[in-house]
Amino acid sequence: MVMTKVLFNDDCKTKLIEGVNLVTDAVQVTYGPNASNVCIKTPSSVKITKDGATTCKAVTHDDPYVQMGIDLVRDISVKTASNVGDGSSTVCILTRAIVEKFKNYKNPIQLKEELQRECSIVKKELNKFKIVSTTTEDFNKVATLAANGDTTIGGVIATAFEKAGKEGIVQFTESEDVNDRVEVSDGFRIDSGYASPYFVNTPKGECILEDVLVHISDTKMEEVKEVTAIAEKALSMKKSLLLIAPGFDSEITVFLSSNLNLLKSCTVLSPNYRSYRTTLIEDIRALLGESSSCKKVTISRDHTTFTGYDSNEDLVNSKVENLREILKENSLSEIEMDFHKKRLANFTASIATIYVGGFSKVERGERYDRFEDAILATRAAIESGLLPGGGVALYEAAHNPEIKFLFDVLVTPFFLLNKENYRCDTPIKTWEGKNLKTGDIGNLYDMGIVEPYLVVVSALENAVSMGGSILTCECAILNNEIYE
Repeated sequence: MVMTKVLFNDDCKTKLIEGVNLVTDAVQVTYGPNASNVCIKTPSSVKITKDGATTCKAVTHDDPYVQMGIDLVRDISVKTASNVGDGSSTVCILTRAIVEKFKNYKNPIQLKEELQRECSIVKKELNKFKIVSTTTEDFNKVATLAANGDTTIGGVIATAFEKAGKEGIVQFTESEDVNDRVEVSDGFRIDSGYASPYFVNTPKGECILEDVLVHISDTKMEEVKEVTAIAEKALSMKKSLLLIAPGFDSEITVFLSSNLNLLKSCTVLSPNYRSYRTTLIEDIRALLGESSSCKKVTISRDHTTFTGYDSNEDLVNSKVENLREILKENSLSEIEMDFHKKRLANFTASIATIYVGGFSKVERGERYDRFEDAILATRAAIESGLLPGGGVALYEAAHNPEIKFLFDVLVTPFFLLNKENYRCDTPIKTWEGKNLKTGDIGNLYDMGIVEPYLVVVSALENAVSMGGSILTCECAILNNEIYE
């Protein structure tokens, strides 16, 4: 049977906020350029990390109501980090500032509306002083800061993005070597991942195939008999198999996944960007060439990346020339322009692979986490532009006269990082601040103290959303299953 326990009003809110505080205390250890490590015990090993999202995932509590609060903040922390690569600690800190400041507020529904209104004002304010730049130096600044000030990681990532090009792909994997290295190859990516998680074969939640035969179907694959013939062909060629189609019968998934010990394989749904599915399939066929094979395919939940293949050069050159002509047209909508730019990037860009080194598995794992954050943060900077780091961006935005409710929340990251007795009512010059590692005062952009606009905005939006939601909770229900 199921036993239901219920907490109401202040009892409910107190427990949820206790969970918020607990996870934020742990994550705050990893915050800023002078951050410390967190040691996490798992059933099989011990992990050392400076990654906020990883720390968030590890925090638990024996009180299930406190655990609810932990889970709520964990979700937005992981969401922020997975979307933009950084900001996992900031979103926890901002959420705590919101719930602690307003936990006794009498009208939480009205409060949430005010917080969302002021959040929109802050976004506009931040947009006023962001810098849009895509230089290698800027990549280095962003990556270094996201990697907790590690200039070695920042330099490696900047090199990778420079070699791949603005439209290129930067990916990473662990290496058995002590040192990091970057390798560049031809490659392209489609916005579609595995059709079933049964094919995942790495701890990272990906399916990696090497020496791959790629079969592309224009229609849904429904017959196991058809797949059997293709699988036998791949086995005879001593290749793994990737199937791309608009859909797959469940029996096909069962057939392939139950024979993975004989044939490494995966199924991927063909990309469907509005009405352009046929166009994208034709692009893939041109890139893979007559052999329809490649050296390596990496399939995640959302993307499939191809590297090492012999394209049909004449057909590719013709498509590139045609795409460049299409992009000159003034009649294209923003959506059409974005779609054709991505197609062109697939034909012309490269893939840079970073091999993350270290003296031990523990060290490689810790550095791997920081590489992951820094690469995603660099991508976010390319897409959205740069803001001053060190909490300065939100501190400056807080001094807009229209900001009333969020003021103390917005200045919190700044005061956590800057221990001196600054006055809250005193704005500082935009882009002026302190290098927290050296103590130098000056222009933050020149000193490399920057963070992506998208990271700051995502952290704020998610914190306002979750903080407001927690404050409106007046009841927490726990269902425990009791087995007799």
